[in-house]
Amino acid sequence: MLFLHGTTASAARSIIKTGFQAADTIWTCSDPRSTYVVEVGSRYSEREAVYFACDIARVAAAKLGTSDTDIVIFGFDFTSDMADKYLLPDISCENMEGCWFIDNNSLNKLMKIVEISYSGKVIKDGYIPYLRPFYLTQASHNYLTLDKELEYVCSCLRDKDVNDIYDMIFAVDFEDFDTLCDFV
Repeated sequence: MLFLHGTTASAARSIIKTGFQAADTIWTCSDPRSTYVVEVGSRYSEREAVYFACDIARVAAAKLGTSDTDIVIFGFDFTSDMADKYLLPDISCENMEGCWFIDNNSLNKLMKIVEISYSGKVIKDGYIPYLRPFYLTQASHNYLTLDKELEYVCSCLRDKDVNDIYDMIFAVDFEDFDTLCDFV
């Protein structure tokens, strides 16, 4: 069973060095001691799951205000038994069917003792910093805490129908997950 987690390249470098750590989460509904993943194959095709993970990574990058333009998608391959034992359904907010979470300590342990295989793929220039407000409008403002000025800009954009523009500008162009560059 394949599960994907999207993040910025700088966060991915930190994960490679020190593992998944408790951190200030950008989502007001998330547990900072857990890592959230999307499952390939249940609700989402591989392509849809990659898009979902990319969108989450873009919102995280926008919330943080990073200038890092690359996105990394981690893929975790769990056996059915391991998934049943360690993954819990993400019920932190609505519309999270097909998403799961795992305690960071458990995930780090499984990665270290090679109980699960994992890899990272880079989406070059997957985040465009100057389009930060557009990314943030795609997330529910109920689950993000933004400063006043940024919230104002996002609320103005939310009042417009930006979904079509967003889909045209931010669609990831690739044939399949295996064609993305490996993360070093």
